[in-house]
Formats: sequence, structure tokens, C-alpha cells
Amino acid sequence: MKELFDQFKSLTDIFNAGRLVFYPMAGALIVLPAYLLIRIALVTPAPTLHAQVVGDLRSLGAIEHVGWLVVFASTVVGFLTAVVGFRVLERATAETARDVTAQLPARATSYNFNYPLLRQKKDEDYATWLMSEYFRYVEIATYIPLGALTGLVLITLYVCVFVIRRFAAEGPVPATSDLAVLVLLVAGVIFIRVYFWPEVWVKRVIVPTHGTFLKAKCNLIDGIKSVERAVGPYKGDAPSQAVPPGAT
Repeated sequence: MKELFDQFKSLTDIFNAGRLVFYPMAGALIVLPAYLLIRIALVTPAPTLHAQVVGDLRSLGAIEHVGWLVVFASTVVGFLTAVVGFRVLERATAETARDVTAQLPARATSYNFNYPLLRQKKDEDYATWLMSEYFRYVEIATYIPLGALTGLVLITLYVCVFVIRRFAAEGPVPATSDLAVLVLLVAGVIFIRVYFWPEVWVKRVIVPTHGTFLKAKCNLIDGIKSVERAVGPYKGDAPSQAVPPGAT
């Protein structure tokens, strides 16, 4: 029974309470704009963009069991976004990974190095701890912004389709606020994709966050090896009594 509860706790810590919160959030940032885009392509456009958006959102609310459908679709799309995001993360942090693993020594005074000494259990799941305490933040910093960027592109396409359909229905018309919104959205997508995402968010948020995770992983592995050198492989509750040289 204790083992069952331990497994449930690990599942809750690393999966449900973590990924089943921010993965669907990333997915929702794509699912809702995608619904708006599909609807604008199928229905007669409203006189103004504001009226179109209000009408499309109301139509979403009229769908039976819409809440569960949105949650389900957001969860599926969120996990697919994570697959794509992992590849983005891998490319963006490849150099950081090489640098960290090549030159990082064991940090005997670091928290993650000494974490094995702080635990009383002989079968502590260090991989789960590392994921929930460090890599979860790498995922949040990568997948949710990636979902937001994708959603912004879909919203831009939504407004573009609306403007084109209004133009086709009414013929040439003077510049309107709807057209101004489209121009601003296109400019925003270009700015974020060309400058803000690669130069600011990736370099100053994702890469440092992933670097912290890699350092923690290396320190944790060295800490476990240090404990095993001091007391041997885990066979009881004794590891918490051993202190590696230099630990504080």
C-alpha cells in the first residue's frame, strides 16, 4: 500500500500537477484561435471585426459540453506542442549542453549535490525530483510561449481572412480600424519571430533556465556517486548520515 501511495505521489508531482496544467494551457493558446480561424472561413463575415469576434466567441459558448471539448483538445494539442517544443529546445540549447557537461565540476556546497544526503528513503526517485524541481521550469519557459506565438499567428490569419472576405463582399474600401489591427498583428508577429523570440526569450530565458537544469543534473549525479563512495550502494536509511568532503 505504501508503494502504491508513493507511486501515486510521484505521478501527481511530475505529471498531473505539472504537465497536466501547463501543457493544456499551451494547447489552449492554439486551440481557441484555431476555432476562430475555422469559423471565419465558414460563416458570412460580420460588418466589423469586433462584431465578428463577439459572435464567434458566443458561438463557441453555445456548443454542448464545450468546456470538456476545449480541455480535451487543449490537452492533445498541448502534448503535441511539447513534442515540437522539445526539438526547438534541443536546437536552442545544444551549445549550452556541451559547455555545461564539458566544464562543470561537482559543486560540493550546492543544494542539488547534497540532496541525496537530505533524504531518508533508500529508494528515493531522484529522476522524478530532478524533473519536477528543475526541468518543469524549462518546459514552462518553452512550451507556453511557443503556444502563444502559434496562437498569435493564427489570430493574425483570422483577422486577415476577415479583411479579405469583407473586401471581397464590399469591393475596395478605405483603410479601416480592422485593417489597422491586421497591420499591427503582422508587425507584431514579425517582431516576435525575428527578434524577440530568438534574441531575447531564447537567449535570456530558455537557455539560462535549461543551463540551470543541466548543472543540477550533473551535480545530482555527482552527489549520488559521492554518497555511494562514502557508504556504498543504498541498502538502508544510512545515506543521510554521510557527508561528502567539502559539503556544508
